[in-house]
Amino acid sequence: MSILSMILFLLVVLSIYAVGHLYVYKTFVNVWLLSTHGQRLLLGVILVLWISPFLIGLASRVIPGLFSSLLAQIGYMWMGLLFLFITVHLVLSGLNWVLAHWEIGTTARVVWIAAAGLSLVGVVWGRIDAEIMRVRHYDVSMPTFDLGQKIRLVQISDTHFGPTLGVGFAERVIDKIRAENPDLVVCTGDFLDPGIAEPEKLMRLWRELQPPLGKYAVLGNHEAYSGVKWSEKMLTDAGFVVLRNTHAQPVPGLVIAGVDDPSVSRMEGSSVSEIDLMRSLPRPSSVILLKHQPRVESRGLFDLQLSGHTHGGQIFPFDRIVSLVFRYLRGRYELPGGGTLIVSTGTGTWGPPIRLFVPPEIVVIDLVAKKTR
Repeated sequence: MSILSMILFLLVVLSIYAVGHLYVYKTFVNVWLLSTHGQRLLLGVILVLWISPFLIGLASRVIPGLFSSLLAQIGYMWMGLLFLFITVHLVLSGLNWVLAHWEIGTTARVVWIAAAGLSLVGVVWGRIDAEIMRVRHYDVSMPTFDLGQKIRLVQISDTHFGPTLGVGFAERVIDKIRAENPDLVVCTGDFLDPGIAEPEKLMRLWRELQPPLGKYAVLGNHEAYSGVKWSEKMLTDAGFVVLRNTHAQPVPGLVIAGVDDPSVSRMEGSSVSEIDLMRSLPRPSSVILLKHQPRVESRGLFDLQLSGHTHGGQIFPFDRIVSLVFRYLRGRYELPGGGTLIVSTGTGTWGPPIRLFVPPEIVVIDLVAKKTR
């Protein structure tokens, strides 16, 4: 991503976020009688909350630790509350407008209170849901496996270790992984963000996780934003083999290929063809492709593609919007022409540390021989 593209992107995000804060300000002052001083004070608070993501980003890079973590928790929880309030308020306002035609509507103040209350419930529910990690199991056939052969693979994705998710979260994830007794662990991108409070301890925890067939990872868009070289070093320090448009063979007959996220390629000014990479793999082999974004470009050249990135939408009803951008949102897909795609909803959270009706997950995949009739 060029500097100009980055600036334009940030301006668009900033503008959208500003409109959201203006909506909250206008709805508040329309239903609550505030003095001029009170309105100015509210506007000041709204302005600070509006720029809080940038304050969080600055603090995470300059003074990572307890202060930046606390700032991130407050700022990102507000982001989630803002999104839910606007959504619920718009829905209730529309419903109230319809009911008013039958003279059974209510006041704008009641609508505002109901929207605020439901939004708070949603944030609390989502915060609890984000702490309850699910384990999802799949069996996937590998064409070159011998009858009875089985390899257990665990996929994590989008852990986003940073100011809101640190050592405690890593310990819970690693305990979940160990409980599944995997032969192989893979990470499909967005492992970390800037602002990790205890990076050495975090990397040591992951380094101590040593499945028999190793750990493999690819770079996601957040590795690009955090700095490609720094991110790659952190993943290596955590014991992962980083597959950057290359492949590895943990056992004979099984190939794991990994490609960089497009944002990494744009950041470095390089371009590698996924199709050329997949065509160059040793054959015959069972092929697993690790790719951050769930976009299928080399159908027919892999047996299993593992992806993440979408978070499954993370917060209802935002998942409805994300599904318009990504055809493959979450779960398992059997692709036309052969091959399986599994898209993780993500193990962590990004932005608001909440998940509403889209739980975090660790994916456990038993790679087995193809069944014969």
